[in-house]
Amino acid sequence: MIRGFSAAFSLALLLLAAAAQAQDDAASSTAPAVAEDGGAVEAAPEDAEPTVRDYFRAIAIQFVRISPDGQRLAYVADNRLMAGSIAEGFHALKKFSANDNVSQYEWIGPSHLMVRLQSSNSRRATFAAFTVETKDGELVAGETQVFEAFGRILDPLPDDPAHVLFINSDVKDGNAFANVYRLNAFKEARTQLGEADRLNKSFNRASWFVLDQNKKLFLALDTWGSAPRLYQRSAGGTKWTQVWSGPADAQFYPVRLSRDEKKLYVLTDATTDRLVAAEFDLEAGKIGRIIHEDPITDVEDLVMSDRSGEPVAVVVTRDGLLDYVFFDAELERNLAAAAGQFEDSSLIITDLAASDASAVVYASSQTNSGTFYFCVFADVECGEIGPVRPWLEGEGLAATNTIEVPSTDGHTVFAFVTLPVDAGDDKVPLIVMPHGGPIGVSDDRHYSPDVQWLARNGYAVLRVNYRGSSGYGKEFMSAGMRQWGRGIEDDIEAATDLALARYERLDGERVCIYGASYGGYSALQSLVRSPERYRCAASFAGVSDLPLMFSRSVFRRDETLRELLIDMVGDPNLDLQELRDYSPVYNYRKISKPVFLAHGTADSRVDIEHSWRLERLLQMVDADVEMLALDDVGHGFTTLDEVESFYTPLLAFLDRHLRETPQ
Repeated sequence: MIRGFSAAFSLALLLLAAAAQAQDDAASSTAPAVAEDGGAVEAAPEDAEPTVRDYFRAIAIQFVRISPDGQRLAYVADNRLMAGSIAEGFHALKKFSANDNVSQYEWIGPSHLMVRLQSSNSRRATFAAFTVETKDGELVAGETQVFEAFGRILDPLPDDPAHVLFINSDVKDGNAFANVYRLNAFKEARTQLGEADRLNKSFNRASWFVLDQNKKLFLALDTWGSAPRLYQRSAGGTKWTQVWSGPADAQFYPVRLSRDEKKLYVLTDATTDRLVAAEFDLEAGKIGRIIHEDPITDVEDLVMSDRSGEPVAVVVTRDGLLDYVFFDAELERNLAAAAGQFEDSSLIITDLAASDASAVVYASSQTNSGTFYFCVFADVECGEIGPVRPWLEGEGLAATNTIEVPSTDGHTVFAFVTLPVDAGDDKVPLIVMPHGGPIGVSDDRHYSPDVQWLARNGYAVLRVNYRGSSGYGKEFMSAGMRQWGRGIEDDIEAATDLALARYERLDGERVCIYGASYGGYSALQSLVRSPERYRCAASFAGVSDLPLMFSRSVFRRDETLRELLIDMVGDPNLDLQELRDYSPVYNYRKISKPVFLAHGTADSRVDIEHSWRLERLLQMVDADVEMLALDDVGHGFTTLDEVESFYTPLLAFLDRHLRETPQ
């Protein structure tokens, strides 16, 4: 049970990625997302200075899971699947190829595991199922079976170790649909899923399914079109009856069915502005009791107890960090007692044992990127599993603070200011870093490699959850529509003014704006509209020509995405002049400050032509422009070599324009 993101959220992200036909998931990130390049974790010499690779490399430990009987743990480290316990130690069961990334794994029994491997060379995933055995005092992998398929594990069926429920998800004409299969994980290798194993033969439009207490298909969520619809299967039969239809564009994420099968616990905004945790009354066919509604942010997740079958907490965002609102007093006391062992750290439950007696927790602070622990509540004892970035231990990370900014449209905007460590009393230059998107993406105060690396190099960083950002409800998100270069930049400038007024260490004469994707557009357009604010601007994979988005990107090939883009920026057939008015490339003569452009030649989301066109035009008027074309790089970075090849010239550019005060 993952805490922080529900299975439904994972599905939504999976479908979004498929619909976008992207080569990576970095299109809307603040800055390039990267994957580890397969190298083993090696201890650096004690006096060695950390490099950009150390800040961006994949975490050393991930996916820590408790076995169904609560006796063992498993996790992934350096492409190895580890298993064991705090007392007996951990042993490597499997070493996977450097081309394979573990994207999911589950205990499918007390001594059985199933792993989903996503190869960088194929869209298909490889699934490996194997037993866990003890040999000569060590845990080893026993019987193994491997097959390839599209999809992921829907339910591990821990009481039936030989079988799993497997969900195969896809998108057709902009609509999501899924099929569910009951597979014998150890029976035979397969390269395609058989119709005989499919469970939803009588319902082919569902994007997600909910199981009853007997692990049978019980509810189906249909998201074809713009409105969610919920169907219920007849008892022991094949007939599906619609029990509810939500309003257009409502979010509706099933979490779990109640033990009596009369209620469905959900996250939804069908009757509210923000996502709330609620009970759906199956007998009445409507959303019933609101379990929790946060006054500021969306509810991130609903934490369920396997023991009681009831909700025990919700996950919310407080001051830019994940936090909990508890309904179970005992769990609240247990987590508080565990937190007492970690000074100045916050705890996130990443897995809760089926008995509720123990949990895997992630302890982190503003100056420490975090460590996994296994806590046994009865003993008030937490044993260390391992730090997520051991190579940065002892390297003081920069703390991030929150500011609340009154927006010009009446909303409150939250922004985050990170100040570099050990800058003394000297004023420091500021990097304003708008996130990508711009709609449906947001920043927070958790570890960011971009922010920490810039701070390590002496720069303060300001990030702004401007109108359109996710996590603050539908009204706030919709307020960002068609506000490219307008209301969004108003929010960024208001946050910059407030940060400069509140933090005396920030040097208002040395400010540069840098971002990726939409953040790159924002950086460039900010020089057009407010050149007096900035010394320079830097863009990675940034949009410079709004009309070009409709003809040189995935938006040209996908009608559904094209309609979404029209909603966000305008229709090129009706609003062409408006799109040009807010495009940096058509306002190049107004750009009077130095510009750094970086773009991947393999970017299918924002074609490199955006940067090439702007570079040529700026060169024509003898503007200070630097262009970095990154061969075979997409809309984000996938290797540490690519990260280094980008950040080395970027830092040189920033140093050149921000290290000296103006004469």
